[in-house]
Amino acid sequence: MSLYNMINGVNPATFFILPMLGKHPDEYPRFRDCFVSKDEKHIEVYTRVGGGNRHCGYGEEELEKHPNFVKTYDDKFDNTYGTYVFSVPDKWKEDFDKILLGKTLFISDEYFNEILRVYPKLEDQLRSMFHRPKTDQ
Repeated sequence: MSLYNMINGVNPATFFILPMLGKHPDEYPRFRDCFVSKDEKHIEVYTRVGGGNRHCGYGEEELEKHPNFVKTYDDKFDNTYGTYVFSVPDKWKEDFDKILLGKTLFISDEYFNEILRVYPKLEDQLRSMFHRPKTDQ
């Protein structure tokens, strides 16, 4: 976790929406935050890889290879920040819609397991938050 994120925290979308793209925040170059786009159709990943920070070896090229990558743009206030925009993977669209409607307790078991895969250290907290106790398997 960066100093930026320790001071500023992150949007709840980082925990509820970002796993739809299959990666932990630490796997994004200079990750700062995650948002749902204003039109509520895309996932936006806010990074410190914009403007003059692009193509400096941070690995943002990998983001552009993601199958759901749509576009990237620089922050208007500080162009050293960049936003990477992704479409919602078809596999998770129903879960995305449920989350936007505030029905997080009704996400699919498959997506809940994806959240656990992305955030394994938060399993106990996530199970409590989603009312999904561990079961003996």
